[in-house]
Parts: sequence; structure tokens; C-alpha cells
Amino acid sequence: MKPKLMARTEGFTLVELMVTIGILVFLGIVSAGPLMNSSSWIAHQELKSSARKLALNLQYARMEAVKRNTYCTVTFNQPVSGTTYSYVTYVDADGDLIFDTGETVLARVTLPASSGVAFDTTQGGGDGLSFIDTSASRPSVAFDAKGLPRGWSSPAPPIYAGGTAFLRDNDGSRMSVLVSNVGRIRVQ
Repeated sequence: MKPKLMARTEGFTLVELMVTIGILVFLGIVSAGPLMNSSSWIAHQELKSSARKLALNLQYARMEAVKRNTYCTVTFNQPVSGTTYSYVTYVDADGDLIFDTGETVLARVTLPASSGVAFDTTQGGGDGLSFIDTSASRPSVAFDAKGLPRGWSSPAPPIYAGGTAFLRDNDGSRMSVLVSNVGRIRVQ
């Protein structure tokens, strides 16, 4: 007598499990599509990039000031040769926090308008900046030969003060770049 082969009728086969998981993954991707707005993601990435770039330019100004044993300044909304930049980093030979003809420009940066990255005018002094305005009414921060941030003051001795640049994008995401009174720079 031959033994009878009995089929198992309990549980799922591996193929059934794989097909079910595949269908669930497909449905998850389809339903998550509207939640993952690519233009919003790109705008946020450009905001993060702009904040990091500003922090790097501030750090660059600080290092150059120490290296060159002079003031290096970052001035916001600064015109150079007929073009107004979001900020300009330069060697400030006379230490007045004002970009003068003949001073060496280290960097000129314009925030990317394509994603709406701009200074958040609802913060700071209405221009998205809490840095002290110079006599030319442009927010600026200079770093001295010791790497300390200096604000504008006249005729009194320099004010050692940092500040904050508040950035936003079209989707309302916000970031800020802080310069502490001792020159520490961070993005938050």
C-alpha cells in the first residue's frame, strides 16, 4: 500500500506573501505621492543650502580677519558695481563696516529667487537681520584680528556684538544663522 500524500491547508505560501507585500508597497507609494511635493522639498533644500552658505561666508570672513590681521566684514543688501547682492564679504581696510571702492571683495552672494529664499522680514529689524546697521544703513558684522564680531559705533570704541540672519522660503520654512558675541557661528 502506498502512503497517501497530504496537502497542507494551513498558512500562506511564500508566493502569496510576496504578492501581498508587493501590492501593499505599491498602494503605499501611490497614496504617499501627493504628500511628497517635490517643489516643496527642493525649496527647503535650497533654504538649508543658503543658510549653510551664509554661515560658511561668515566663518570665512572671521578666518580671513585673523589671517590678514585686519577687519573682514559681511554687509547685507550691498551694491557692488551696479548689482545689489544679498550679502558681500570683503576685507574692510579702514574698519568702518562700509564697502569702499578699492576694498578686496572675498564673496558676493545672491539668495536663490527660484525657490523664494529670502530674508524673513517678519523677524529682526523688519529686514530679517538683527545685525547692527552701519552709518550707511546696511546691516553688517565685521570680524577683527582676534576673530571677534564687531558692530558699528561712532565715535565710541567698537561694540562687540553678533546678530542673526533670518531666512525663509516660499513654503514658510524658516532657518536662522547666528553669530554670537564671541564669534561662534551656527545654523538653526
